[in-house]
Amino acid sequence: MIQYFKKFIDWFNKFFVRAKGFIFIIIFIILVISLARNGFQRKDIIKTAEQITGLHINNDILLNENKQLDNALSIKDSLLVIKDFKIDSVSREEKEDERRTAYWRGEHGKISEILIEITSDSSYNFTQGVYNYPGDKKYGYNGPQVKAIHRTYLENENKEEQIEALTTSLFDCKSKTELINSSMKLLKSKYEAKSEQEENLEKVLDNKDEEIELTKKQIKRNSAWKKIKGFTKDYVIPVATFLGGIAIGTR
Repeated sequence: MIQYFKKFIDWFNKFFVRAKGFIFIIIFIILVISLARNGFQRKDIIKTAEQITGLHINNDILLNENKQLDNALSIKDSLLVIKDFKIDSVSREEKEDERRTAYWRGEHGKISEILIEITSDSSYNFTQGVYNYPGDKKYGYNGPQVKAIHRTYLENENKEEQIEALTTSLFDCKSKTELINSSMKLLKSKYEAKSEQEENLEKVLDNKDEEIELTKKQIKRNSAWKKIKGFTKDYVIPVATFLGGIAIGTR
């Protein structure tokens, strides 16, 4: 039995003498793999950190844009309040113009009644006052003609008042239309700004989701590297050390 054991020891020593070169190669490969693992892990961590930092910077830019849009929206809101006030003011002026126009139209309908109640002499005296021009009075007029001249004057005067009221009303309507168009443009720009803010927030959320996914992947990779490191420490290195000792001892 002892002879068989001695023979086994001799055979084992001869085997490791022959295989020690292979053992050194295995040890070298283990060292290279260990160094490469550390390098890959470090590179992987740096890459993930750079990606997350880029996402943070992008989010900061998007949130800063939203703050600027908030300031712009505040200005637009103030302008809209001013324009609404102006529109209300013009609307009140329009109502006053309508009242004036209605009044003079009503007065125009009363001219015939006024002329029926006054005499031709009163109409003549009236025309002499409003048409007080220098020169000889060599043209004669009868009563109906004098009243017709009186009517023409009153109607023209009434129409001038109506035209003035209508012109003012037209100007107010134009101003109101311009204010409304300007307000519509502001509202449209507000909508566009709000839409841009929503898009920026969606991008921020997408970046947050991407950051979470990158972090999860990095945690999984770190866990895998940790398991490999533990296996190397607990099994590979002791075995390599054992084999290396045997190889050195068989020189």
